[in-house]
Amino acid sequence: MINAVRILVVLGGASLFGAAISAESESMEIVIGGGPRAGTYQMPSENIFCVHIKSQNTVGISYKDFDASGDPKKIGTAAIGVTNPDDPGPKRGSVQVSFAAAKSQDAVSSSLSYAISIPGDSPGPLVLTRKGKSAELSFQGITKDGVSIRVIAKCPALEDL
Repeated sequence: MINAVRILVVLGGASLFGAAISAESESMEIVIGGGPRAGTYQMPSENIFCVHIKSQNTVGISYKDFDASGDPKKIGTAAIGVTNPDDPGPKRGSVQVSFAAAKSQDAVSSSLSYAISIPGDSPGPLVLTRKGKSAELSFQGITKDGVSIRVIAKCPALEDL
């Protein structure tokens, strides 16, 4: 299983070294089909990071909103990753979506978060499509609490680390 927090840290660090220049931009769509934050979310491309970590045999696409703090209706972090990108057969990996924690005058509340291990605790397949350096990761499944999640993330160029 991919540690989603580890992916976010690595991807965030990779972004400091710059992303590949391309005519297309990164995209990530997240659909939450139930629960208190149900809806469709389009993540801004400037906050999407795409990597191929060769030493860990991992492809990951993540999103981080550095300004989401305090607004529980905003997605603060999201990640989708596959641990066996070159192996034949079903892919293994994870999906993680976390909303920002609300701020009150007294304290900061905990954030709402969804995490799914694929195929460990979800029947939905994880699909990876690669063409040269570009990649698309998609997943549709259900959390342990019965909330449906669909993630489609596209990168015109993966950063090789």
